[in-house]
Amino acid sequence: MTSLNDANYVKWLLVDAVMDLVAAVDMARETIAKFDPGALSKAIGRLRVCNHSIIISLSKLTEIKEGYSRFFKALPPDVTANFYRDVAVIESKNIYLFRNKHAAHILDRDTKAPISLVRGDELLSTITGKDNSECLNFYDWVYPESWAIENECVVSTVVAMRDYCKGLPGGELERP
Repeated sequence: MTSLNDANYVKWLLVDAVMDLVAAVDMARETIAKFDPGALSKAIGRLRVCNHSIIISLSKLTEIKEGYSRFFKALPPDVTANFYRDVAVIESKNIYLFRNKHAAHILDRDTKAPISLVRGDELLSTITGKDNSECLNFYDWVYPESWAIENECVVSTVVAMRDYCKGLPGGELERP
């Protein structure tokens, strides 16, 4: 991959991230809004799928930052500041840890023992919140219900970075 094409690769990774985050957050909000106490396990299952999808998508932002670190370091600091900030928050919330230890595996890579489901639930609740109200706050951090590019949130940061990449040489190319 040449540096000329890095803008295009990053742009398309960010396009996918926006699509995945927006869809998962919207579906989670719909599940909470249409909650039926008679279908509790169905709602829990849907929220679990949505939350895991959001966590995996947020984790990909960390991987994009690391995998294309040379590309990002070559960009003006004012362009990357919000992206670096949001990735730092993702890391501080242990989102990447949850993805690596609980959302994507059945065995702990370090101990080779089965993952702790109790520890996974505890960690997930520190990320998304302990109840629907806290979950909605988490979703607002990712993608507010009344989203606008001016709103400070993860999706706005990703959209701004995507748009910047589109304007770079190679950023206008088709999906690799």
